[in-house]
Amino acid sequence: MVHYLSQPGPQVGYIYQHQIPYGIWENPLSWSPQIVPGPTDSVYFENLGDYCIAIDNVLVGTIDLGTTTTPNISLELRASLVAQEVRILATGTLILNSSDPSSVVSISNTGAFYVFGIAEVYTILNITTGYAVGIGGLLETKPGSTLNINPPTLLSNTGYLSINGGSTHIHGVQCNGSIFIQNSNSIMDRISPLVGTLDILMNLNGTLALYNSVVNTTANYMVFYYLSGMVLTGGSTLNYQFPEFVRNVTFGKLMFDDSSAAYIENSVINLKGVKINLWWKSLFFLNSSTLHTDYSILIYENSEFDMVSGSQLIVTEYLVIADTAKLISYDSSIKVIDGSFGMYGDSKIQLIGSNLTIQVDNPDVGSVIGVLGSSRVYVYQKSYLNLDSIFLITGQSMVIASNESIVTVKKELLIAEGSRVLIEDGATVSIDASVGVTGLASLHTDKANVLINNHLVVEEQADFWFIDSNVTVSQSFLHSAQNYTSVITRSKFSVDGSFASLGFLEVVDSEIIVIDNFTTTSNLKCNTSKTFIESGNLFIFGYFESHNSNFTATNGYLQVSPFAVFKCYSCQIDIKAGGFTQGPFSDVTIVNSTFINRGGTVESSSPLKLTQSGITNKGNFILKSDISTDDNSGSFLVENQGDFIINGDNSSTINLKFNNNGGNLNINQNSNFEELQQEKGTILLNNFTLASGQVIKVNGGYLKGNGQINGQLINNGNLGDSENVNIIIINGNLTQSESSSTIAYVTDSENSHFNISENVSLNGTLKIRIEDTISDANQTKQIITTQSSNNTQFKKIQVVYYNKETKTEYPPCKPIETEQTEKGLAVLLKSGNQPNQNCDDGQSESKKSITIPLTVGLVVGVVGASILVASIFILKNRIGPRLFVRSIGEKLKRITTKH
Repeated sequence: MVHYLSQPGPQVGYIYQHQIPYGIWENPLSWSPQIVPGPTDSVYFENLGDYCIAIDNVLVGTIDLGTTTTPNISLELRASLVAQEVRILATGTLILNSSDPSSVVSISNTGAFYVFGIAEVYTILNITTGYAVGIGGLLETKPGSTLNINPPTLLSNTGYLSINGGSTHIHGVQCNGSIFIQNSNSIMDRISPLVGTLDILMNLNGTLALYNSVVNTTANYMVFYYLSGMVLTGGSTLNYQFPEFVRNVTFGKLMFDDSSAAYIENSVINLKGVKINLWWKSLFFLNSSTLHTDYSILIYENSEFDMVSGSQLIVTEYLVIADTAKLISYDSSIKVIDGSFGMYGDSKIQLIGSNLTIQVDNPDVGSVIGVLGSSRVYVYQKSYLNLDSIFLITGQSMVIASNESIVTVKKELLIAEGSRVLIEDGATVSIDASVGVTGLASLHTDKANVLINNHLVVEEQADFWFIDSNVTVSQSFLHSAQNYTSVITRSKFSVDGSFASLGFLEVVDSEIIVIDNFTTTSNLKCNTSKTFIESGNLFIFGYFESHNSNFTATNGYLQVSPFAVFKCYSCQIDIKAGGFTQGPFSDVTIVNSTFINRGGTVESSSPLKLTQSGITNKGNFILKSDISTDDNSGSFLVENQGDFIINGDNSSTINLKFNNNGGNLNINQNSNFEELQQEKGTILLNNFTLASGQVIKVNGGYLKGNGQINGQLINNGNLGDSENVNIIIINGNLTQSESSSTIAYVTDSENSHFNISENVSLNGTLKIRIEDTISDANQTKQIITTQSSNNTQFKKIQVVYYNKETKTEYPPCKPIETEQTEKGLAVLLKSGNQPNQNCDDGQSESKKSITIPLTVGLVVGVVGASILVASIFILKNRIGPRLFVRSIGEKLKRITTKH
């Protein structure tokens, strides 16, 4: 039954009439009027239940399939369709190739192809010509089908393009609706070959979704705008290549703007010659996915780029985050290869269990990485920030690494202006290239590890804080900023290279280990800390103040340079095998502290000021100036068990008690002691004066050499040298104890001489050692002289010959006689009385009497102000042993008589 709708004219309208079971396009009875529509006719499908099948090619003017209300209206095309316009309305369904999967349906010569209802593609659909394909309903391809659309495709907000299996080739898309591609290989091509066309535009909630699909495009622009989005899931891949790419001139653009979004899950995006722009609150989300671009990514205006679950972002040009944009990465990795990285404005990067690597594969490429403005970089939870490029942190920006994260700088790092770098909570920063902190910038660590394997410079008004951290300087660290105080608190600071602090530095509760050189030239305060100078030097050129701290020089030197100040309160200075050097015109003040030299070298060229402090020396101590104290309690002293040398240009004063207890005290310049006592060891005068305001006590050991003693001397040890001639002038009293020993050494040309200006109290033993090379002639050798009176005695006198080459003593062959004169005592040795190895055999009595050195006890008296002389006369006349004994008895009796 044919129903004619309008008068014949340029275009005639035909209404399809439903037939049972189905109508056929080619059957005239299917139409009203009952004529098969032609090229100029309009065809309408509007009746309930209409279902038409076009078996052959269709040539018609226009087609309207369905209405807005009447349901179940369908048209199935099994061949080609040529029409000026095709409109599939809300209730219409266009079915392509449902019963013959081998056929191809082509729609061409159309002005437009509109789908407001449903269009289903079962095999192959080619839409080859026309100015647009409009989709306000559903255009769906079935598994195994192919869809080729040559004109641009337009989707309204109700439009839905579903690609399910097979392949699709589309030239240009403008979509306010949805495009869903699954299990498919698709091409979204340019509208035309021209460069610069807007080829793909997703707008007004438009969505492009891929599942287990591959989409390839060479679009000029691929834009997602105003709440639109892109979704890739199920192992999908988007390959976007711009063939005409010329760096910084022509390139493709993948843009997200005005709250648009991309969600990529278990999928891959490959971009070549394409720039990604994220604008105005847009979001790009990678979940277990990879984005690889050989060009650049720009994230602006409060947009956000998120990465989770092992995602990868690889950029080979530059990555820029600006304004208030964010890049947040969880358990993922970012690589910028042979490119640049920049942050501006209030932008933020947050790495959580992630890696950000700036990698230079091409050594000819110089990359500049910048964190500028007020931007922030957060490196959290075992993340890794690897900067293999020049890195600039400036403005008011900040880089924070924490939770066992690692920051590695392999090329130059500059922290400038008011920026800040904070390494905390178990994080590590490893600096393998030069790092500069300048302007008002800060480098702060808290519970962190800092490895400076190259050069770190903190200058101008910058500062650094190392708190609860381990810091190792294996190359050099220069701190020259002076407007703010830098701090090392509760940290371990190891200087395996050189550290120079030219600014204000405070060290609190920390451990400083110096293996090479640590230099401070300005102001350094050290509180409750430990400093170990393992080797190298700790140089103090400026002001160094320490409280409750320890300084240990293991093999290195603590050096207070000329004009420097070193003040130590409640400290312990421990010199093991290293040294302590105090330069000229320096100020060293030690208060309530302990200074011990266990085996190193201490050299003091300026006054060493002690308050409630003492010094223990077991190594070498060279004093070229004074040691002073303001403590009058006498509780503190200088204890010497090593070598203590007083050796300067002028005189030295030690105005606290000095106890030589097993060491050597060498007086190489005029020296004044508040109190001097020796338990054991040696006091050696080297042609200078030793003075003391209190009695000098030698309780053991030796006092020997050549020089002058100004003060009272009590000798319970040994006075003189058994190997060398000593000449000692004592301007004071000499008191000898019974256990004391006075040693005189006699050569042919000179002999030991002790000249006492005041009273002498002789006791103990006088031992006279005569070189066995002495000439066989009468000689007088004065040993002890005094300016005052004396009535005391030596308990013993030993006279021996001595061979200096063999270090052997020999008693004389014959007994020694003594003789008292008005000037004192004479001990007589006759000429020819040689050491016992030269005695002749006829003197058996003499040889028997000298098998051990001869000891004679004498009481020596002095008449008036005459000089007491204990002399040795070597006479030519010989006397026998009996005469010698008788003569000694007479002289003992005579000189004990009071005159």
